[in-house]
Amino acid sequence: ARRAGALLLERFAAAPTGVRTKSTSTDLVSDADTASERLIFETVSAARPGDGWIAEEGTSAASTTGITWVADPLDATVNYLFRIPVWCVSIAAEDGDGPLAGVVHDPNRNETFTATRGGGAFRNGEPIRVSDRADLATALIATGFEYDRDLRAFQARVVAEVLPQVRDVRRMGSAALDLASVACGRVDGYYESSTERWDRAAGALLVKEAGGVVTELTNPSGRTPGVVAAGPGIHAALEALVGRARPEFPAACSVRFRRMDIVNPAVERYLRELAAGDDEPVLLEMEKLAEDEGFPIVGRLCGRYLEVLARSISARRIFEMGSGYGYSGYWFSRATGPEGEIHLTDGDPENERKALDFLKRAGLDAPIRYHVGDALEELGKVDGEFDVVYCDIDKLDYLKAWEAGKERVRVGGYYVCDNMLWSGRVTGEAGANDDRPHWTEAIMATNRAIAADPGFRETINPTRDGVVAALRIA
Repeated sequence: ARRAGALLLERFAAAPTGVRTKSTSTDLVSDADTASERLIFETVSAARPGDGWIAEEGTSAASTTGITWVADPLDATVNYLFRIPVWCVSIAAEDGDGPLAGVVHDPNRNETFTATRGGGAFRNGEPIRVSDRADLATALIATGFEYDRDLRAFQARVVAEVLPQVRDVRRMGSAALDLASVACGRVDGYYESSTERWDRAAGALLVKEAGGVVTELTNPSGRTPGVVAAGPGIHAALEALVGRARPEFPAACSVRFRRMDIVNPAVERYLRELAAGDDEPVLLEMEKLAEDEGFPIVGRLCGRYLEVLARSISARRIFEMGSGYGYSGYWFSRATGPEGEIHLTDGDPENERKALDFLKRAGLDAPIRYHVGDALEELGKVDGEFDVVYCDIDKLDYLKAWEAGKERVRVGGYYVCDNMLWSGRVTGEAGANDDRPHWTEAIMATNRAIAADPGFRETINPTRDGVVAALRIA
């Protein structure tokens, strides 16, 4: 962390290079971010080559040791690029029980915050404790805001309710430093409605080991959850205040998902492994089979995602609207095994021949029923509920598919939308991967309907190659 901090500090005085946007026009990244991440990864991996990785700028690797490093190489990039000396490096090591060790290094103040599970929290080697304040009205509270303008407007309404109930509010721009400030008593509490794993992993451990309380704050937009952190004297009151202050979340904002909640830790770990570029033999064999048949494979990660999702809920009964060439049927069958019941639909009889031949050559044992005809009509012909209903039809009326599909999914099962939520990055214009602008209106209308629908409670988005969002039915 200190080496990365030194690198960043050296570049801080120079003109920034490689500045580009990520989720929105105000969400920035630069060459400094990626250089810092590369240094952290190479340094730690040299000492611990089998550990896994999750880092903000894309570094990802599966773990063979049970330890995964979660890193934000430059927290508060906007501050950094605007020459505001409030930014840091945040690194945590996690095992199956969460953060095991963490460090937040602030090069500008030459402060290094460290913590280990059960070992306490420290600043430059000296023990630290959270504030002992017991009166929320006299508490200094930190917060943060989203990059999306509509979400910021929502958060502004929340802070307007919080501000009169506390001493004052500070917005410093770095979640990791906010959490470190809570840990050392510099501020009394901190809340933010959405934080990424790398934002909070090290800082949350600091607060807990310094005697504080950290809880998850449900995000009304459907994005990743937020956090409430404070000393034990005011935590419950702050959490209650923030909860009361939040107005009804407008449906118009709900379509602007950037990254949706991953609801199952096992799924998240597996997806991170896939993002690392796992070229295991079965993937290569599938691609060879597809090439022999003369049809494309659309995203190997998408297929593996479907298998993991089905495994995560022990799916045994699956219906797919629009199976194409049986590609996803293969992955579903790996999850269900031969006892599964998998229905595939397609309007083209030639695709049925190709799909069945492909599945046979792939050594598939699971009983698959292939339906040729209109997907919604075929769904209506099969009785009972399904663990997973998967929609992958370009020309299908999305809203009708959502209404029909969700009614056939058991409680706790998933409705999976391909080409519908566009990897969680619909922004009011065409989808992130959309080269068919005429779809936009239908996609947006469906997003609004889903966001307002009480029929789902959680979402899960896949990795770079699959354009899928799964909605868990309540």
